[in-house]
Amino acid sequence: MISASDIQNLRTRLESLGDPVLTVYLGVNAARPENQGQAHLIRLKNALSDLDAPEDLKNRVYEAVEGEGVGGRTLVLFASGDDVMERYALQVEMPESVHYGEPHVSPFALAYDENERYGFAIVDAESFRFFVNSPVADPSRAGGEEVSGFYEEVELSPGSPGPRSGSDHDAMSRRTEENIGKFFNELGGTIRDAAIKNRVRNLVLAGTKERTSEFRDRLPNEMKERVVAETHVPQGESDGEILKHLEAARQNAEYERESRLLEEARESGIRGAKETLDALQEGRVYHVLAAWELEAFAKQDEGGRWHVAGGNGDSGARHMMDVLVELADASGARLEFLRSDDEVAETPNEDQKKRTATGPGDSLLREFDGLTGLPRY
Repeated sequence: MISASDIQNLRTRLESLGDPVLTVYLGVNAARPENQGQAHLIRLKNALSDLDAPEDLKNRVYEAVEGEGVGGRTLVLFASGDDVMERYALQVEMPESVHYGEPHVSPFALAYDENERYGFAIVDAESFRFFVNSPVADPSRAGGEEVSGFYEEVELSPGSPGPRSGSDHDAMSRRTEENIGKFFNELGGTIRDAAIKNRVRNLVLAGTKERTSEFRDRLPNEMKERVVAETHVPQGESDGEILKHLEAARQNAEYERESRLLEEARESGIRGAKETLDALQEGRVYHVLAAWELEAFAKQDEGGRWHVAGGNGDSGARHMMDVLVELADASGARLEFLRSDDEVAETPNEDQKKRTATGPGDSLLREFDGLTGLPRY
């Protein structure tokens, strides 16, 4: 799985090339209408044609995208004239852009550092498995089943507790249930260690409702606080089907998390492009929410401070999305992009309420003019 040190090594490696680097961020989410019929290739071709870069380099990048399957939501490419090409798939959506010059690594690093990391504990009376997700797919697994590249099963240490079913062959016997209880108690430390090691912020419990509820009750308090969902995973399913269940649970948990952030913004958030841009540059916000459809531009004054511009026709103006990425990277603020038509996977849980078409991204655009910041103080 891609680690934080891998991201830093990538940045160092690209910056040491010397020659200009062609950087591509391309939306490839197959669930989006704008990506049907390989429309992403048309957008890439048009963007490359307008770029002042060597033709052979542009052709090599286009052929790399055209010739291989893509997965995830955003495809990222870094290519140089030295036949260097780094290719990654992101499970988060980032604004599309094509740059030629210094490697544009900040959006990539931002997507990795600020993405919510989930841990998934699959528990029953006989076994325990733990998966973690990553916003970046392992390049060696790219092109395979889409979901699998973003999940990795964590190998437990040799000292981890094993199944405690009992030996009396009666699945509901008192002795068996006592052993299962001990097994779940001992797993609490294993969960805590795995969560810390893998930077897990949110925990999803998967299995039968009876077992996930019992397991949750026996978790250490610090781990209980991280549980964001319980989901049913039918026994006997393949790993591919299991990962689809986990991904559905993650998407629904993200929907709920974004909804809570909007509620916080309604209470104390900084509203609008001008106010949020000022607060971000002054270090007064720790979390910025930007609507994907935000059509705003910014330009720098002589002192290097960014201000809202009249439009892309304004001399020196840049798209607000690019400016927000750079400012967030420099100030340490978290930046998230929300779409008004955010997809929410159908959950396998029958008791889960179905979502309406109006989501947090739509509320952000309608109520905050597409941009808000949560203040540090």
